[in-house]
Amino acid sequence: MAVDYDLVILGGSVEGRYAAALAAQRRVRVALIEPQPQLNPLPLALQTLGYWAQFIQQGQEVSAAHLLTPAQTLNLPQVLAWGQAVEQSHAPHLSPPALSALGVDYLVGGAEFFPIPQPAVIVNRRTLRSRRYLLALPSTPQTPPPDLENPDSTPYLTPETLWSSDLPPHLLIVGGTPLALSLAQGLQRLGKQITLVLPDRLLPREDREISQHLHGQLAALGVEIIPQSPVSQLRHIPPKKWLQAGNKALCADEIIWATGYTPQTADLHLESVGITPTNRGILVNRKLQTSHPHIYAIGNSLGGYPSAQIGQYEATIAVKNALFFPYHSVNYTTVPYELNLYPPLVRIGLTEEQARANYGEDLVILRPSFHQNVAPLIANQTRGFHKIILQPNGQILGAHFLSFSGGEMIEALRLAMEQQIPFGQLKEYSPIFRTC
Repeated sequence: MAVDYDLVILGGSVEGRYAAALAAQRRVRVALIEPQPQLNPLPLALQTLGYWAQFIQQGQEVSAAHLLTPAQTLNLPQVLAWGQAVEQSHAPHLSPPALSALGVDYLVGGAEFFPIPQPAVIVNRRTLRSRRYLLALPSTPQTPPPDLENPDSTPYLTPETLWSSDLPPHLLIVGGTPLALSLAQGLQRLGKQITLVLPDRLLPREDREISQHLHGQLAALGVEIIPQSPVSQLRHIPPKKWLQAGNKALCADEIIWATGYTPQTADLHLESVGITPTNRGILVNRKLQTSHPHIYAIGNSLGGYPSAQIGQYEATIAVKNALFFPYHSVNYTTVPYELNLYPPLVRIGLTEEQARANYGEDLVILRPSFHQNVAPLIANQTRGFHKIILQPNGQILGAHFLSFSGGEMIEALRLAMEQQIPFGQLKEYSPIFRTC
């Protein structure tokens, strides 16, 4: 059967546009389908909230030193509008006009799969047949599970709906995800009273020491933390909202549900081509193939943390495998990523728990302070935690930086890990590590 394209991408995400640009540069026939012409502004709105909340807090600290007048609070609808403006001007080389100029057939509309007898995609009453398909789907914040008692009778907010009006003073945030932590940090700095309910520990996928340090930072900021407390009930007893967390009944003016993200797969009819999404996302092998060998998936489609760094790395692997022989496999060991926290959490490689499980107990754990860097001292941004995990021979297994200068350090470590440069040798060439 004749095909119209070499690759059809079902997008709606940054990594989908990145994959389309990569494919077009190889002079192949590629189509990109997005459900709407604008990407979701929520990630940038959250980053804006965190940045300006931190800025306001610093202004208040300077005001306390009698150097400035008291800072004002943030207008949340304007924060979302700022995020939308940033999204429209961000990465102009990945805008729909720029992609069209590269030769990408850009389509807007709802898409669905149809097996006839080989998989095809139908969009805007048009049938697209392709050699390969790539799922690079957008995601939306999760809502309470269906088995939660009376969730529909209790109005609650999600990270997508909290921007429309002024928030009340006391907020309950449910979740130990980066999404929940980012909201807790930003809103607490804006003067809200935040109670953070954790079904598990903070960031259960991250290094345990990092989670503990973040726990202490949030407590010092004034956030009340309710750990190890799965939510079993939601109630609206005017004027308050209530929830049952573990053995505690908690009330607040509003509840924000921020337990993670869910890929938007509902209308794609993936089951018709043999793909069954799970609650966490779409399952793939190390070549990023789904259960159908001609359909690949990357980024938000796989669940987990939304990460532009990881999504773009997966796009490079999936595009090469889809267009040519599926030879390349993902290896996340040397792929750094950053979580939108203040200070940011930057990570590469293994956690200490993972390193001990894979390499035994004979490890070297460094916790450098990096106080020789004067810029964070001037900006009063000294809060943070640094951890580097080494084998006895100096090979770097992982690094975790909760600090404003972590990005610079993680790049040096990434290069050392890729080239298998021992940490001792890295110290000779990178002054920032010489005090470790």
